[in-house]
Parts: sequence; C-alpha cells; structure tokens
Amino acid sequence: MVHRRTDEDFAREIEAHVALEADRLIAEGLSPEEARRTAARTFGNVARARERFYESRRVLWLDELRQDFGYTLRALRRSPGFSAIAIATLALGIGANTAIFSVVNAVLLRPLPYRDPGSLVLIEPGEIGLSPNWATAAWRERARTLDGLAGFNGPRAVTLIHGAEPEVVQATDVTWDFLPFLGVTPARGRGFTQSDATPGAPAVAILSDRLWRSRFASDPAVIGTSVAVSGDTVTIVGVAPPGFRFPTAGAIPAVGLPVDTQPDLLRVTPERQSLNVIARLRADTNATAAGEELLAIYRQAGKAEFTKSLLDRTRVGVAPLQERLVGDLPRLLWLVMGAVTFVLLVACANVANLLLARASTRQRELAVRGALGARRGRIARLLLTESVLLALLGSAGALLVAYASRGLVRTLLAERIAHVGVVPIDWPVLAFNVALAAITGVCCGLAALPGARRINPAGLFSSGMTTVTSRSLLRRALLSAEAAITFVLVVGAALLAQTLWNLTVAPKGFDSDRTLTARVAPGLPLGIRDIDRADPMARSRYFADFFSDLRGQLERIPGVASAGAVSLPPLGGTSAGIVGVRLEGRPAADEETFTPVAFVTPGYLRTMRIRVLAGRDFTEGDRLGAERVAIVNQAFERRFAADGAIIGARIADLDGKGQALYTIVGVTEDVPDRSLRTSPDPLIIAPLAQMPAGFISWGALTFVLRTGDSNPIRLAPEVRRAIWAIDPNIVISEVVTMRERVAAGMRGERDSALLFGLFALAALVMAAIGVYGVAAYAIAQRTKEIGVRVALGAGRRDVRRLVLGQTLTPTLIGVAVGIGAAVLLTRLAASMMYGVTPLDPWTFAVAVAVLVTVALTATWMPARRASRIDPIVALRYE
Repeated sequence: MVHRRTDEDFAREIEAHVALEADRLIAEGLSPEEARRTAARTFGNVARARERFYESRRVLWLDELRQDFGYTLRALRRSPGFSAIAIATLALGIGANTAIFSVVNAVLLRPLPYRDPGSLVLIEPGEIGLSPNWATAAWRERARTLDGLAGFNGPRAVTLIHGAEPEVVQATDVTWDFLPFLGVTPARGRGFTQSDATPGAPAVAILSDRLWRSRFASDPAVIGTSVAVSGDTVTIVGVAPPGFRFPTAGAIPAVGLPVDTQPDLLRVTPERQSLNVIARLRADTNATAAGEELLAIYRQAGKAEFTKSLLDRTRVGVAPLQERLVGDLPRLLWLVMGAVTFVLLVACANVANLLLARASTRQRELAVRGALGARRGRIARLLLTESVLLALLGSAGALLVAYASRGLVRTLLAERIAHVGVVPIDWPVLAFNVALAAITGVCCGLAALPGARRINPAGLFSSGMTTVTSRSLLRRALLSAEAAITFVLVVGAALLAQTLWNLTVAPKGFDSDRTLTARVAPGLPLGIRDIDRADPMARSRYFADFFSDLRGQLERIPGVASAGAVSLPPLGGTSAGIVGVRLEGRPAADEETFTPVAFVTPGYLRTMRIRVLAGRDFTEGDRLGAERVAIVNQAFERRFAADGAIIGARIADLDGKGQALYTIVGVTEDVPDRSLRTSPDPLIIAPLAQMPAGFISWGALTFVLRTGDSNPIRLAPEVRRAIWAIDPNIVISEVVTMRERVAAGMRGERDSALLFGLFALAALVMAAIGVYGVAAYAIAQRTKEIGVRVALGAGRRDVRRLVLGQTLTPTLIGVAVGIGAAVLLTRLAASMMYGVTPLDPWTFAVAVAVLVTVALTATWMPARRASRIDPIVALRYE
C-alpha cells in the first residue's frame, strides 16, 4: 500500500533538504545565515517544486483509482455468485426506473415535434371542444393575442378503394394551412394551398408515410393519381414525412374502444365544418389573456347563432397543446415513477446488505491494508469503488432491461399519446441511467464504511476471530427497510388487482360471450343525395330502411344466431339526446338535464341478452305510422318515476306544450354507458324504424351479432364481405368482439394492476434474497456460538428458532413500519380503486402473510443448515 504524502509532509521534506545542506556548509566554515541562503539557492525554486509535487499527486490519485478498479474487477471475478446477485439486483432496480423515465422523457419532457412548440395551445369552447366555423373565422380576423391558428376534425374511419378490395383507413380533415402552421413539409409532392379550400375545387389528399408504404408500396408515381374515399374521388397530391405525428387532441375517447390517433389520410376541411382549433400565442401574452379575448370575440360573433343566456354560460378554454395531448397520463406516470423508486430502494437495501455482509468476511484483508499504512479514507474509497463499479455494471444491464421493455411500457403507458411514436433510449435517458447508477453505487457503498472505521488489526490477529460490530444491527435495519418498502408495493398491487377483479365480476346487464360488433356507416348514395331537400326526412328514411335490411342480411350469415343494431353501444359513451326531459302529468325535471337516446333495431335487446324487467320489447310493428314508443332503463325510472308506475307514461317534448315524443312500453336492466366504474345515466331506447318521426338523425350504427362460435372474430371477414357486397364504399369500423369492448373499458385498471404487480413481485424476489443473505451471514458470524450451544445440549429446533429470529424480527418490524406507510401512501391511488377501500383490512392482512411467508421461506434453508452443524467442526471454524 502506497502512503500518499500530504502538504505538510512535503513542506517538512523541503525543510529537511535545506537544513542538511546548511549544516554541511556550516561545517565547511560558512556562517549560519550565509549557509542558509546558499542552501536555499542551491535547492532551487520552491514554488516549482510544489507544482511538480501537486502534479505527481494527481497522477498518483489516478493511479490509485486505476488500481482500485483493477482490484475490484479481480475480486468480483473471484466471487461470481455475489457479483451476479448484486449486478442482477441493481440491473432490475435501475432498469425499471430507466424504463419508466424513458416514457416520462418521451411524453412529458421532450418538446412537441413542431415549430416553436412552447407557443402552441388548444382552444376549447364549451364542453364539446369543437369550434364552429363562424367562431374560427372571427378569431382569425380579430384576435390580437394569437399569432395564427389552424384546425382539424377527426380522425374518423373512411373506406379507401384503390385496386381490387376496399380498405378502412383513418382520415382527418384539416385547414389548408395546417401543415405549414406546424412547420411540416410533405416528403413528396406538395402541401395544400388556399385554392384547394375554395368551394367546388377538386378534392385532394395527403397520404401518411405509413399508408404510402403499406398500401401503395412506396410508389413515387402515386402523386397525382385518384382514389375513391367513401364514394368521393380524391386526388393524392403529397406524402407526409416519416416522422410526422399528428396532434390528435380530443380524439382519444375516455371510454370505449381506443381509436388509431394517427390518420392515414389528410384532406382539406369543408368550409362549414366545426374544428379542433390549435393556435400559436404571441410572445407577449399568455393563455389566460388569450382565453379572455377569445371568449369576448366568441360571444360577440355568436349573437346571431345562440341565445344570450347560452352565450353567457359559454366558456372558452385555452391550454398548452402538450398538456391537452397527455391528458391525465402525468398523474399515472408520476405514480408509477414513485413505485419504481420504491423498487430501487429495495434493490439498494439488498445490495447494501450484501456489501455489508461481504465486508465482514474481509476483516483480515482490510486489517492488513491498515497495518501497511493505508489510511481509513483510502480503504473507504476502495469500498466505494467496488459498490460504484457494481452499480455501473448493473446500469449496463439496466439499459438492456429498459430496451427490452420499451415496447411494453409504451403499450401500458403511452400508446394512446398522439405525439409519441416510439419511446427512445436517447441521451437524456442514458444520462439518467448513469447518474442513477452513480448515486445508487455511492449509497450502497456507504453501508460498508462503518466496518472500515472500526478495524482493530491487533485484535484481529491476536484472537484470530472476526469481530462482530454494530454492522449486524445495520443489516437488520436495512432488512426492516426492505420489508417496509416491499409491503407498501404488495399492498398497492393487491388493491389494484382487487379493483380489476371487482370490475371483471361487476354486473354489466348484458352477455358479452360469443358476440361480434361492427360499426357501419353507409354514407349517402348518389340517388339519395339528389332528393329534394324540401323533404327533410328522406335521408332518415333511407338510413332506417338500410339498417333494417342489413340486419336481416347479417342474420343469414352461417353461424350467426341473431343480430341487432344500436346507435349507442354499451361502454360507447353518450352523444345524441334530449335536454329537459319530463313525463306528462309529473313535475318537470331540471331543464338542463341531458338524457341520451339510443335507437335500436328489433332483436337488439335479445341479441345482447339485456333483460326487459317490465313491459315489452320492440317488435316489427313499431314502425312509421304506429304509436311512437320507447323503452327506458332502471336509472330513468329511478329519476323520473320513483314510484315505479312508468309503463304507459309519456315522455313530453322539450317545452312540454306539444304532443308527447314517446310512450314508454318497457323497462330494461341498467347497462354501463361510459364506464364500468360509473353508474349508468337515464337512457331512452327508441325503435330505429320510427326515427324519421323524431328529431335526431345520424349515419352510423353498431351491429351486434350473436354467434355459435366461441371465437366470433372468425366471422369478421364474412361480415365485411356481406356488407361490401351491397356497396364497397360503406365504412366498416370497430370490428371487435364484445369481450374486447369490455376489456377496453378496463384497460387502465388492467395495465395499472400489471405494472404494480410486476413491481411488487420484483421487490418480493429481492426481499427474499436479502433475507437469505442476512440469515446466511448471520450463521457464518455465529458458527462458533452455535457450536457451543449444540455442545451444551441445544436441539435443532432451538438452533432454527435462533436463526429465524435473526430475520423474522427485523421483517416484522419492517412490516409494522410498512403498514403505517401504506396507510398514508395508498390514499394517493384512491381514485384508481373500485369496490375496495385504500385501508381494506383483508388486503393488509394478506400482505402481512405474504411478507412473513417469504421471510420464513428464505430463512428456512440457512436455518436447516445451521441446525445440522457439527459442534467439533464449529469450534474449529475460522
């Protein structure tokens, strides 16, 4: 061991050189003063000598660091079991954090991939978020807080015909200046121009890079060709760049099936279409000021469109675009980030325990180093070098973990975020990984330092025994901390798993088994488009007849037992409805109350197996000319007829002065409309065939087919062929089983339960390793003591009890601390739970049982081995 000279050592050395030379000169006859001056002059420049000393010391420091790393690598190779466990543990802990941080970085920290992304905001008037064309025009002309705006609507499914077979793709209508506004230039062809938006101009479109490659085989000659899009001829004028991500704000449904947020086709928006408006704020303003100005303009421009009372209630929201794109995901991301931090803390405690136990077996080595002149700081640096090197090796494995899991974490956390195409392992993620590894290595290494400060070489060599210091207490403290953190993760995972189970078994009011669903939008054929607009019900009659005939055709498909159609499928949200519903002869309800209306074909309730609790189902006789009838759900009955006398009641029109809209002929069981978590809203169900007599119209229905096949998705190709045989321009979207719809409604809960379950499992595995390590090293330290106990008559049960106490006591202490922490922390996830409270006693009891079982299992093998120790061998143990 090389002893490093200090500044004082070097100063005394210089003084000694000068003094020896002065003594020699005095012996030759010079006076002391002259001898001193001559000796200093002979020695030379002291400042230069100090510089050379500092340079040599820096080289020595680097040399010592190189020696430490080399020695550590050799030591780790000599202990492959310890090295593998420590590196794997750190790779798991650091890798989980790196993987989640990569999502946080991609979703929250990286700027949007557009020009000047920080100035982009989304304008949302009212609750629907769409801006009418008159408001957009007024804002573009009068707003002084904005530096331009553009808009879009969609994406929505359309049918693309190019070649033999139609294909359903996603299309979005955009303003002609949308791409230049975002700073995006087509990779091929041209962008939209203002002339493309003039009435009567030929329809043009820009393809996404994905569609260009998949459907058109990357053919450059596609520019200028024409394709059919839902019956309209459209000319392709460009191809978007490969990395372009469309900012689909507001297009991701809160419930129901997720849609593909990246459109395949961009078209110029019709002149009078309502839009999602994206604007750019001026540098000298903010979102609040812009919202106030835009609201004033909206109210002024809307005087000819809405009543004053409605305009007074209108609000215009202005929020940063990135904030609206990510929605509620940041809350989940930070919650998951907190969970993986707990996993890392368990890993740190585990590795620190292993290092501390390893240090207890290196007492002689460290004592020899001290006896040869190594200072305590030098020994401490050696121990820290070992832990940091372990962490850096673990960080390399962590990058592999993060890279391998990037697809999974994107699927679970960021798949529906419009501006995130991939979750990259880029420089910020690499920097985070290395920084986290360095911090982890230092924290783990600090656990071994107390032993290095208490080394007594004389005691070690005189007794030949390993001293037992307070490190045993520190190991137990680390084990308690590990158990406490693991307990919190296990409780959180158990609560989320219960939430998922409760949603799975919750009554749904319908049977999702063996059912296939398909959203069908026929569009308007050329013949119906030419109908005199003086007949406002002509189009409604066309849709009613089309869907009724299509239902019969689908029922004739082999394997289909029954079919029906509905405008608002279960878990599909609500759209069309009536405001101010009331029953004739009963007190009026709140005039602001919105009641959804779903139109169905006969056979829908039977196909879905939705029970009619009172009254009757619809029949083929419920057509135009017959009495207008409706069926309501239980929620409607509870709100409007709590006495239960609702069959035969009549639903009045909006102002209650005209004739009744519907006569109620039945009551059905409640079916979740928006989410499995929330209670269904009051619902009116009306016959499709009587729709023209109403005041609501639409152009799409969801068909539900009950099949005899346990895997109904097999019938999807046959369903598409049957529909496209009528007209290849018909749009068929959302072809999924009803089970998939239900699963989509529970996706957030399923993903959360899976993530936290994986974290809890990882923590349990590391806790088991930690318990085993503590038990094994405790036996190694107390081998002689155990031998003495056995020699004095202790039985195997006594020895096992002794060893179990080494781990079970700190585990129980950790569980007690974990209970207190879980009581506080589980409240943060209360909004994610359903059917279970954050303080559910059974969940806490099961978590306690799991932790204790893991501790007992991990300790059993060391305890069993200790109970079989031969007293003679133990007393000779070194």
